[in-house]
Amino acid sequence: MPREVTSTEPVTATMFSSGQLRPRALLMMMGGGLARWMATYVAPLGELITEHDTTVAVQVLEIDYYCPALGFEDSVWLTADTRMCTFGCAEWLHLTTDFRAEGRQVARGRLMIRVLALDGRDGGTSRPSTLTARLRSGFARDEVVLMEEGRSLAGSAPPMAGEEILPAREWRTQLLRSHCESADQWSFPAMVELTSSARERLFVTGEALAPAVRATLHSPSKNLRAVFRRPMFLFDECVIATAARPSADGAGVVFVHHARPVSTARPHLTVWETLYPRPM
Repeated sequence: MPREVTSTEPVTATMFSSGQLRPRALLMMMGGGLARWMATYVAPLGELITEHDTTVAVQVLEIDYYCPALGFEDSVWLTADTRMCTFGCAEWLHLTTDFRAEGRQVARGRLMIRVLALDGRDGGTSRPSTLTARLRSGFARDEVVLMEEGRSLAGSAPPMAGEEILPAREWRTQLLRSHCESADQWSFPAMVELTSSARERLFVTGEALAPAVRATLHSPSKNLRAVFRRPMFLFDECVIATAARPSADGAGVVFVHHARPVSTARPHLTVWETLYPRPM
């Protein structure tokens, strides 16, 4: 059975929206779980850079929330159990974190992480690569899986049906240090929050919205997925386009957010949020 690392944190109001745990809070804990697992069993993330000219980047992520949604006053502590595996030829890492509070599972998060080789110690460029033999040796036998098993988190869109109930709306913003990590490249927790905030912006535009869209204002997310295709950097101007379609079962709404630089029409990041509306 894959090995786990566990951390327990006291909950704070900043970890929650009015309806549930924020994705950013869970993704930050998942990033901490990645660092803790690697430092415990393989090597600290900083050592990957300084000793192995290697780094890692999140390419795909998913969060499933379980009912009832956890609120700020529902628990004093939040526990994260994190396990990891590598697949293919050790060019990918797959992280799973189960979140528990008050004796029940409240969410599960997963990351598909690409291994990259640094082409210079300044960290200016990187290319897809694999873990070195020494780093691979830190994974136990049952933590090395076939490519087909690792593809269980492939970054595909959630099931949707029917016509758009919200044609694409665009807004522009700029990536600042609060959206970036130490190399001035976008941070995956910050970008998921920035991109998905476009859904809430819909409610202050004054435009008429379909009833199903309006009903999501007070609804917690059921599922969140994201695919990072190409990075963006500090001070890049970013265009975020948001549309919505019914979920496959017809009871929910899937918001689709595409983020891109102004210089291209192709998205660098796509985020899907699935919500089941509550009556307003």
